[in-house]
Amino acid sequence: MSFYTALTGLNGSQADISASSNNIANVGTTGFKRSRAEFGDIFATSPLQNSSSSIGSGTIIKGVKQQFTQGNIASSLNALDLAISGQGFFCLKPSLTSSQTVYTRNGSFNVDNNRNVVDSSGQFLLTYPVNEDGSVTAKDLDSALPLQLPVTSGAPQATSNIDLAVNLDSGSVVVPDQEEFSGGYVFDPNNPNSFTNSTSLTIFDDLGNPTIATVYFIKTQSSADAQGDGNNKFDTRLVINDTIIDPNLVPSVDEGGSQIFIDRFGKQMTEVPDDNFFLEGKGSVLYKLDDLNQHVDSEPARMTGQASAFDFGAEGNNLVEIVNDPMLFKSTREAGNNGNIYWGKDFLAVSVDDADTPVSIDLRPGQYNAQDLAAEVERAINAAYGDDRKLQVRSNVDDKLTIDLFSLGATGALSGLSSPISVDLLQESYVTQQRGIDVEGASPDFLNDEFLAHSQLLINKEMNNRIDTIPGASANQFARAISDPIVNIQEKTEVFKFDYTHRDITMSSLNVSDPGFSVSFSEGKITVNGTASLATATDVSFQIGTAGDMRSITASVPGPTTGAGGVLLYQTAGQIAGQIKAAMDVALEPVQLGAVTQTKLADGAADTSYGVAFNSQTETFTVSGGGGAVAEGTLQFAVNTAVAQMDINVTIDAGDTAAEISTKIATAISAEHSKLNTLGIAPFADPAGTAVGANLTLTAVNNKIPFHAKDDSITTSTTGSIVVGRTEPRYMMHSFFGEKPSLTVYDKQTEVRAGVDITYQANNNILLLPIGENHPDISYYEGRAEQKIMLAGTFSGQANVLNGRELKIDSVADGFVRINTSGMGFPEADFEITATNAFILSDESDNVEAFFEGAGIAPEGSTINFNNKRIVLREKPEVGHGYSDADVKALTALNMRDFSAKATTVLTPSVIALDGGNTATNVNLLLLGGKIDVKLPDGSGGTTGGLVTGGTMLKFNLTMPDTTTQVVTATVAVGDDAAAVTTAIEAAMAASTGNYSLLGGASGSLNSDGAANTQITVRSDAGAEQSDLSFSFSGATLGNSIGVTVDWEGTTTVATTVQFKIDSLFGEDVNVDVDIAAGSSTSADIAEAIRAQLAAAGLDSMTDNGNTYTLTRSNSTLTWAHTQTSIFTNIDTQIDTTNRLQTLTDFGLTTLSTNISDNWVDELDPPVTIEYDNFNQVFRFGVNHTQIGPGTDGNFRAISVSGSPTADSTNNLGIPDAGSARTVSIGSDTQVLGQPFVTDGTELQISAKRFGVDVAYNSDSQTFTFASGTSGEEVPINGALSVSEAQPASNIQVGRYSINTEDGSILDKSVDSGSRTLAVGNSDLMGVGAAKSIFFQAGRGLQSDPAVATGASANEPLNEIFAMSDITGDTTFNISVNGVAGIIKVPPGNYVGGTLAAALETRINQISSPSTGVAVGGVKVAYIAATNNFTFTTGTTSDTSTIKVKGASRLGLDDVALGVGSVPQITNLVQATNADGVPLYVDENGETVLNPPANLVEDFYPLYLDEGEITFSKSGEIVSPKNKVRYEQQASGFSISLDMDYSASTQLATPFAVNNLNQDGFTSGRLDGLEIDATGLLRANYTNGQNKPLGKLVMANFNNQNGLKQIGNATYVETAVSGTPTVGEAGSEGFGSIQSGSLERSNVDITEELVNLITAQRNFQASSKAIETSTQLTQTIIQIRS
Repeated sequence: MSFYTALTGLNGSQADISASSNNIANVGTTGFKRSRAEFGDIFATSPLQNSSSSIGSGTIIKGVKQQFTQGNIASSLNALDLAISGQGFFCLKPSLTSSQTVYTRNGSFNVDNNRNVVDSSGQFLLTYPVNEDGSVTAKDLDSALPLQLPVTSGAPQATSNIDLAVNLDSGSVVVPDQEEFSGGYVFDPNNPNSFTNSTSLTIFDDLGNPTIATVYFIKTQSSADAQGDGNNKFDTRLVINDTIIDPNLVPSVDEGGSQIFIDRFGKQMTEVPDDNFFLEGKGSVLYKLDDLNQHVDSEPARMTGQASAFDFGAEGNNLVEIVNDPMLFKSTREAGNNGNIYWGKDFLAVSVDDADTPVSIDLRPGQYNAQDLAAEVERAINAAYGDDRKLQVRSNVDDKLTIDLFSLGATGALSGLSSPISVDLLQESYVTQQRGIDVEGASPDFLNDEFLAHSQLLINKEMNNRIDTIPGASANQFARAISDPIVNIQEKTEVFKFDYTHRDITMSSLNVSDPGFSVSFSEGKITVNGTASLATATDVSFQIGTAGDMRSITASVPGPTTGAGGVLLYQTAGQIAGQIKAAMDVALEPVQLGAVTQTKLADGAADTSYGVAFNSQTETFTVSGGGGAVAEGTLQFAVNTAVAQMDINVTIDAGDTAAEISTKIATAISAEHSKLNTLGIAPFADPAGTAVGANLTLTAVNNKIPFHAKDDSITTSTTGSIVVGRTEPRYMMHSFFGEKPSLTVYDKQTEVRAGVDITYQANNNILLLPIGENHPDISYYEGRAEQKIMLAGTFSGQANVLNGRELKIDSVADGFVRINTSGMGFPEADFEITATNAFILSDESDNVEAFFEGAGIAPEGSTINFNNKRIVLREKPEVGHGYSDADVKALTALNMRDFSAKATTVLTPSVIALDGGNTATNVNLLLLGGKIDVKLPDGSGGTTGGLVTGGTMLKFNLTMPDTTTQVVTATVAVGDDAAAVTTAIEAAMAASTGNYSLLGGASGSLNSDGAANTQITVRSDAGAEQSDLSFSFSGATLGNSIGVTVDWEGTTTVATTVQFKIDSLFGEDVNVDVDIAAGSSTSADIAEAIRAQLAAAGLDSMTDNGNTYTLTRSNSTLTWAHTQTSIFTNIDTQIDTTNRLQTLTDFGLTTLSTNISDNWVDELDPPVTIEYDNFNQVFRFGVNHTQIGPGTDGNFRAISVSGSPTADSTNNLGIPDAGSARTVSIGSDTQVLGQPFVTDGTELQISAKRFGVDVAYNSDSQTFTFASGTSGEEVPINGALSVSEAQPASNIQVGRYSINTEDGSILDKSVDSGSRTLAVGNSDLMGVGAAKSIFFQAGRGLQSDPAVATGASANEPLNEIFAMSDITGDTTFNISVNGVAGIIKVPPGNYVGGTLAAALETRINQISSPSTGVAVGGVKVAYIAATNNFTFTTGTTSDTSTIKVKGASRLGLDDVALGVGSVPQITNLVQATNADGVPLYVDENGETVLNPPANLVEDFYPLYLDEGEITFSKSGEIVSPKNKVRYEQQASGFSISLDMDYSASTQLATPFAVNNLNQDGFTSGRLDGLEIDATGLLRANYTNGQNKPLGKLVMANFNNQNGLKQIGNATYVETAVSGTPTVGEAGSEGFGSIQSGSLERSNVDITEELVNLITAQRNFQASSKAIETSTQLTQTIIQIRS
């Protein structure tokens, strides 16, 4: 077996040697491809044989494969020697009649005797047929033809076409600009300076006779020429036989030679879009390409106003103020004020692009320079025309907001409020009242700013309502008083003094010597715990008061007393508190006597013969001395308190006694009684304690003048607590300086001295305010330079300069406060004026403030002002405390009696009938609803008006509800009328003891009612208590009011009368009957009926313990109340004291003290805020950690915000349900974010939307220009290129509605759409309006284009349902439109492309800039099913429009290119003229004419070139002419008609050169040579200069080249293994290029072949050795066997 195995190896080696030998033999054969022997092993097994132990059987040759690699290419001198560089084979036919095609890479070709191109075997080379330009006419093998070379080329031909390609030096000079031609340029062929370059060529006539033609080039324009179009231009002259040949008019054509037309905008086209357009038989205006070099952008319509009335300064940087607060309207120019403030409401009326209805815009308040104002107006216009929607709050879905605050529990776990804060968003607020929003409707719509302000108010309200249940809230409460609405703007400055009672008291140096009890202090409350324990009296001492006014208190606590049985009775906590209060009552006296000056008239010396002193404990002035030693003179002193001063001036006569001086002092003090309240001093009382009114003269008794000061409010209780309150004056100033109302509260007020002029020294810029040298406040103001003060009062002049103005102290001297007025705009002349009731206010209060409610609650950047025209007077939140207004009221509360009430059903008689014993005649009795109605007929048919005609006894029976009958007997007289009979019946019934009563008052008097007192109300005494009607009581026994609340839950089928009875109210019982209507009365109805009955009975004003209680009703609650000391009380005017009540009413302050509430939420800086996050399109809830966060009294650690407690999903406002709400830790920047949502309420702009309006300011002309967001003029359908639909004209109109100068409302809203300024009003600031001169520039050109961002094709088909998830981030998109960026999220869920596009579009158009307020609008998002992608298109147009989108890669939005809009450019059409400037036309024959042809084309015009001109771009490429220039001239002995082609010419920075010069005229010629290019195109050159294409070589290739069958001479034929050939052209894809004059050598590497040969030889030897060994082995085995 091994022998045969080795034999296969020997055979294989022999085959390998043969292949290498063949390769070596053909190493010189052209196009030969080397071969390689390939082998395989032999291995045979059976199914039952173990293959792992089997041995192979040798090798076998698998085949000999040729290697079709590229051989080296060698050059030759034969043009028909061809080599293929790359893939492919030449195609040959064995004979002219053969249908077979053979293939070779042997390119050694020659020509046979028939001029056929053949290989060395005579096989014919195949080529494709070609056109004259060398292009192939057919590319299949069936169309290929054997190549044959023609010997000659045609008959003579006259030159009709010249191809002239030159390079003109770009550095050449402009010839006409040379000095030689300064007087005018003239071309002269004999003057080389008159042209740049020239070239000559030979042309032929019809007989082939040559003629010399010369072309001259004259540079006429450089690209650097500022007046040119940026191109280089050359003029040409064609000179033949010394004659200049002028070219014909040259049409402008495209690359394909088609006529170019232009539309009205200079846009070029070869096909006119208007189907009705035709040029045949029509003339045209002559437009030349060179004249159309002014390209401009299409323009929007622009409107420019006249110069602004406000001086913005040279750079436009001066600031103008815009206001929209109705309280500030009077300060505006619109109200007639000449200041620099303008009204921002209904600021402009604007119509853009002929919208159906103009928009009226509002500006955001603030200060603006000119550019910023333009930007704000632009924002407002675009917002008004935008596609924003209102926010809709759906009832029972979006109407609840739940806020929970979390604290750390004992275990460290977070624990929420026992009852989270619930906010009902559909309850009324002053925002909804102002804005007319019906929150009781099903789903009210809000503007975003309205909703935020409204929601914030409700959040504040509900949190305030929880003051007693939210931890820490009650420890930080403050009082807030609210005025009634201010109906009209108060155009005056006024100061309101009020009493501020507080418990901001300080205690120090506390010493308690008895260990049995302790004393503690907090917020004005002293608490005694325990009882006295020592056997002797002890002291309690401390200091108490306010900063700068601490009083020392020492209270003596008595020792024990002996009680019954000898028991020692120690002082209790209540008794000790009483002792402390008694000591404080004396020590807290605030009145002091100022410096006393006693001056003699004679010499001015002090008079010491008498003295004046004040005892603060006995509260009296005492005069000592006096008598004969007293000299004539004056007595001056001041009465001081901590807050004010009263100056006393007394004239002393010689010899005045102490009593006389006392009387004079009392008289002087009485004369100043109006200032007592300012001093904080109570009405006077004489020593006997009888009150003396302020209008009465104070009487001195025993030289003593009682002068009682108001005690600080001190109360005590039996439980041992003492509450100390301090009442201090504060001064609220309403300033109207500059017609701009403002509110400020001050601690200090100083009266400007009356009778002394206020003086202004213009030269020194000094204003002198008189106070008085002896005034104690003079020393106060000394050393307070630069301190700000306010001046207010009534002035004899210059009120507009002084009243309500802030001033700054310069110094104090000679009783005057000096004010530096530099830079304050004071008059240029001195003035002296007097003042009455004028005051200096200083020291802005640290604990009380005032402001207009709602003026500051609008979200930042809002155009809405929510000023509620109510004054808020409140304690500053930072002084929050643990006591309430009720606690302060308790300081002056009085005890009241206990009471009770019940309701009893009133039962009335059911039947009345005259008794048989009745003798009175002519009397009829009726029973009507419990009333006896007496009727006496008049005898003439009337039922009333008669008299008793007989009898004296009137007897009748009443059947009562309990079925008992009551008999009533009354005595009457003949002649009695109905009234007298009624009185008699009442008397009889009153004297009766029957089971009935008459409706009577508390006094028991009887009531008759009805016409002429002829009705008597009767009720049964058997009435049952009405269980459905109940009463609840408030006020208890300590307070200022008692309240009765009616609670009616029943219904009645018939009208019911109920008796209402209150026991022991104010010491007497109250009984009234109240009618309850059948089934319809409410608790409020019943309460009102009770109030009316009480008022009728005179019980609506009751007196108890000297206090008057007045009855009022609120809903179903009746309240009797008396005035107590609230935190704010006794508000009064200081300036207008004559009309004080009217002034208080005008400012809504008459009820201020009764409208006080306890708050802990600062409405100006709430603990929880709601905002809208423009960037993320979510509601954002902020937390002020300094108010409720860690470390505060509340010490809350976290917060959550959710919707309705019953909700199970996120609502339409993005507020999550409780289960989904996040609990967020409270820190320095805590924000609770809702989920993104869309506003889906009413569209703000229902009519056509407009976007991209531009507003600009020109500082040179000081004018504002308004531009439409779209460009273009009116163009009909197909009236210009690409205008397939009618294009409307861009337009803009700007004006203003007429504004009411009283309140800023619109007076006249009429619109004239034909007027450029629309309405009848004016805007002085913007320079537009009916009375203004404006400039309008109409839109021009074409509409500008929006920006479009196009996404890539999605990774999945989006026309099928797909899911979006927050988890994968698919729902989040980053968007930027025109620089306004935002992150939007679509809800997770299922979508298709169209629904996702709609969701994206809605949310993108909600994006707005948080900083500028600029909103995105008009963006369109589309899903394109054909390409499975999204497009995003801006609503704005022009090159300033941009859009950028970033989204999920699966949607094709991960790498979207920035979309940028564009503005179409248009060309100014300039009609060509001749040398004299006469406009030129083209007639129907294409000839230039001076007169317009009769039939002119419209809208579209043929375009022409300047005759003979060549234009090059800056890069040297030819611009025109790209078609041929026709030269024609017919002359004696000379005729020419030829076309010149310059289109291949260039203009580069190289010398002049002729790159190509061909003309088609020739004489007859013979073959002179061949050219074969790389593409295989064969051209024949002839002696007459012609160069003709003969054909293009056919190239073939195969999918499997090794499958070709070799037939010798390096030639192959196709087989089934090789596959059919692929044919094409050389140089095209899959085929190599042709190299003429070259041959491809064989690809045999002789070195490699020799190495292979040696290797094969060794293998052969080895196999031989194996055979030899096998033979020996066989012989040995044979020998063994033998």
